[in-house]
Amino acid sequence: MPKRLNLMNLDEHKRFFEEHSERVLFKKNQLFARKEEIHPWIYYLEEGIVQLSFSYKKGDDRLIGYFVPDMMFAQNRVLYEGDSGVIEYTTATEVQALRVDYKTYIKEVDSNHDFCREYRECILHNQSYMIDRVVYQAEPNVEKKFLRWVLFMLKYYGTEQDGHHMIGMKLTQDAIANFLFVSRETVNKTVTRFVKQGIISVNKKYITLLDESALQAEL
Repeated sequence: MPKRLNLMNLDEHKRFFEEHSERVLFKKNQLFARKEEIHPWIYYLEEGIVQLSFSYKKGDDRLIGYFVPDMMFAQNRVLYEGDSGVIEYTTATEVQALRVDYKTYIKEVDSNHDFCREYRECILHNQSYMIDRVVYQAEPNVEKKFLRWVLFMLKYYGTEQDGHHMIGMKLTQDAIANFLFVSRETVNKTVTRFVKQGIISVNKKYITLLDESALQAEL
């Protein structure tokens, strides 16, 4: 298996969840909870991928990103009452997670300095993620937007394999189109161009960066 590049070290979280949580299993394409429901669970993801999507009033859903193994997360509005509550959490694969109730989690945040530090790192990680998301969306054309998105995905979901940096999950052209707010046909043309230029490769829906210097030159 490719080695995932972790941006955070959650050793205290892993220890805490292993001691105090219950293990839960989810099937693929299963909702954690409906948007209007609030369940007081904090999760530590052991295996699988959880997809986050934002629902607009007119009914469209937009991909925000993913939770991957060794990440902590909570349903929207559990930790912050001011959250909008329109984010859905859906399993993109079969998922195995550990969960504890909100009060038990917050008690550990208040009493354990190292645990609290990791919790703050998670908050900063999420804030950085959302800022970087705005950055790639602000690019002036689809080619630059796509390349900036590739760097974004490599930063947060990158793996190393055979000396190359690869996005560690399968991504369909429909998913990429959703991320970029463009059509699937536009994604197909853009991906084909950069594959021909040798900047990226695509194998079984995995995107690998082959030439970062050429990518940066395009930007």
